[in-house]
Amino acid sequence: MHFFLYNLIDMRLLLLLIVIYAIIIIAFSYDFKAKNADYLIIIPNKIKNDIPDFQTVAVANKAAMYLGNNRECKAIVTGFKDKNCNYSMASSMTNLLDERKIYSSRIICEDKAQNLEQQIKNSLLLTETNKKIAICCSDYKALRCKILASKLGYKVNVVCSRSLGIDQIINIPFEEALIIKALFTKF
Repeated sequence: MHFFLYNLIDMRLLLLLIVIYAIIIIAFSYDFKAKNADYLIIIPNKIKNDIPDFQTVAVANKAAMYLGNNRECKAIVTGFKDKNCNYSMASSMTNLLDERKIYSSRIICEDKAQNLEQQIKNSLLLTETNKKIAICCSDYKALRCKILASKLGYKVNVVCSRSLGIDQIINIPFEEALIIKALFTKF
C-alpha cells in the first residue's frame, strides 16, 4: 500500500513539473517584440510524403502574415529532404509561401540542416551582421529556438503559430527534454 502511495505522489509531482514547464514554454512563445525584423527564419514542423502537416501550414500562415506586414523583411526557409519525400522541408515551405503571395525573390532557401540546432545555425550564417532577426516556428519550439540562437551569440525574437491543444499535449513533454539538452550541451 505504501509503495502505491509513493508512486502516486511521484506521478503527481511529475505531472505538476510537466504542467509548470508547459506554462513556461508557452509563456516564452508570446514575444511581441518581433516587429520590423530584417530576416525571418521559418522553421517548418513536418513534411510527410510531400504533404505538410497542420503545424507547418500554420507556421506558413503566420510567416506570410508577418512578411506581408513587413515588406522589407527577407525570409530564410530551412529544413532537410526526408527520404520519403521528393522535396525538402525548405522547398515545401517556399511553395506554401508562394501560394500566399510571398514570392521567391524574398526567400532564401537552406536545405542542408538535419535538426533544429543546424537549422538555426545555418540560417543565422546566411544573415548579415547587425540585422534584426526573428524566428517563425510553432509555439512549443519558441523557447528552444531562442536558447539555441543565444548560444550562438544572437538575440532573436520569435513569431509563433499557435498549436492545437492536442499538439501541445503531445509535443511539450518531448520539447521539455530537448530544452534541457539545449541548455546543457555545447553548440
